[in-house]
Amino acid sequence: MGKVRERVGSLLLSNTWNSSLSFVVYRGCGRHYCADKPICVECASDACNGRPESVLRPSHCLVCDSTDPFCTNGTRMSQYCDYLNEPCYTLVRNDGILERGCFSKLHLDYKGACMDETDRSCIACTSNSCNRDLWRQCVLCRSLELDQYCSREASLLKSHFCPQFQRNDRCYAKDVQGTVIRGCLSDYAAQEDPCEGLEGKDCYTCSSDHCNAKSLNGVDHLQECVWSPYTSLTKDCEVGDRACATVILPNGHTYRGCSRDPQCVAAGEECILCDSFSGCNIDRYPPDRLRCNICQSSISNSCKLLPYPRQFEKPCIRLVAGDRCATVFDGFNVSYRDCLSSVREEHLAKCSGSESSVECDVCTKWNCNTGTVRRDDRCLQCTSNMTHCSSGLRTATMCKVPSEGKCYSRVDEQGFLVRGCLSDISDQELKAACEKDDVDCVICEGQGCNAQFLPVNTLSCVQCDSRLQLNCAQEQKDDRNVQYCRRHVLDDRCYTRTDADGSLQRGCLSDLTNETLCNAVNTLRTVTPSNVTKSY
Repeated sequence: MGKVRERVGSLLLSNTWNSSLSFVVYRGCGRHYCADKPICVECASDACNGRPESVLRPSHCLVCDSTDPFCTNGTRMSQYCDYLNEPCYTLVRNDGILERGCFSKLHLDYKGACMDETDRSCIACTSNSCNRDLWRQCVLCRSLELDQYCSREASLLKSHFCPQFQRNDRCYAKDVQGTVIRGCLSDYAAQEDPCEGLEGKDCYTCSSDHCNAKSLNGVDHLQECVWSPYTSLTKDCEVGDRACATVILPNGHTYRGCSRDPQCVAAGEECILCDSFSGCNIDRYPPDRLRCNICQSSISNSCKLLPYPRQFEKPCIRLVAGDRCATVFDGFNVSYRDCLSSVREEHLAKCSGSESSVECDVCTKWNCNTGTVRRDDRCLQCTSNMTHCSSGLRTATMCKVPSEGKCYSRVDEQGFLVRGCLSDISDQELKAACEKDDVDCVICEGQGCNAQFLPVNTLSCVQCDSRLQLNCAQEQKDDRNVQYCRRHVLDDRCYTRTDADGSLQRGCLSDLTNETLCNAVNTLRTVTPSNVTKSY
């Protein structure tokens, strides 16, 4: 973390760094230590200078000008400023160059404008890298001054940054009684329409850089704006309306249409406009809108098991803060998948909690609602040659496919006890036998319910090897080494045998191979328990 300097007075936390942005932090005591240090914090309580290094990181802003295209579009990497909590700024200089930077480096001639909140020729902001906003560029001219260069025909003039900043600013071109004017919508007061009172052929607004260089003699309205992206419906805008619109309504739904539609007018600056091509308002808005699997099992059986990746991935219909993806179950089967904001009213109760329920599984990541089985559809899934399977002490795990909450335990042809989910049994005859509570197979309902079943031919013996456990050769006086036999077969017995090397093994006779049994005639002693299932 750096060196510690001891000083007298208040506690301090200071920071220095070099051009490679490697930081050195100093902590200690001092009086007026921070007076001449831009990156320094003083405090006056015990151990108050223990805050993390991150609090001493200076602000960072974009530091560049519009001679760099990455500066113009706001994608240039940010740089650290000289001070803590230093504002960032964006302005258009007197020479027409867009400049972004840290406030302490701003030329004195512009500081007054940047500190005046009513002056939109300079924008200051206080969060890291906040000076990335796009500043619109439009053709700025009047025909009275430039005559043929600013006529109704397409203009050859270059664009300039608008004098005033406005988020989602637009350009305009209009002909007022023979005088052609091209400029920025931000030149007008809020909600003021530069085209008011003019016919569509005499005025238009547009939403991309340099877009108002186009002729005033062209098409007087934009055709085929997207109206419903899910059905590909479009609508023609009214005469004079040259932009498509996308707006988030108060209920979170997205409206798409034309810029003069009431929904867009009511939203003001929050209505996103485009005019680059017919149907340009097709794009997802906002770009980071949550996406989930959206489908119904009653319409597509694939909705239950999602056999194809991203088959049903779609953006949420509504834009709601804190929205999540959801999988809603009907019984133990998937009923439908959707965004939490679109869950049916009758299911809100089981989906509205802060955490998932077994009937409504919710998650926060994109397209995360991929669950196919209810979280409580769990069984022990093992065979008796696996640790703790016979004793039922293994953890129940989620079934691979819905099992209606039903588990089974059965003895297979080799005498092994098998536990699992009923949906895993594909042999219909075997499943029918289990459903009749066959002596070697039972079915139960409930999470992990198949942990309790033991077949009638269940034997437990001491199972150990003196080569691995020294106490195996001693008299067994407790149940420490007693385990269920892996096989559940008729007339099984416990054995004790000595090997050629003098070691001793104890176990279940059913675990020995035929070769071992034949070679161990003189070294094998069996015990047949009487009325007990546990023997030494």
